[in-house]
Amino acid sequence: MISMLWLGNVMAVKPDSFQSSLLRDVRLFAAVTSLSKEALI
Repeated sequence: MISMLWLGNVMAVKPDSFQSSLLRDVRLFAAVTSLSKEALI
């Protein structure tokens, strides 16, 4: 369920500028990291 919220946040961010694109990458990285932790646990 958390992963769904993360994907929603990533999709909500539009890469109009470099800053928003960077923010999207950071959120995506955070989502992958959280998913990896859940998988390890």
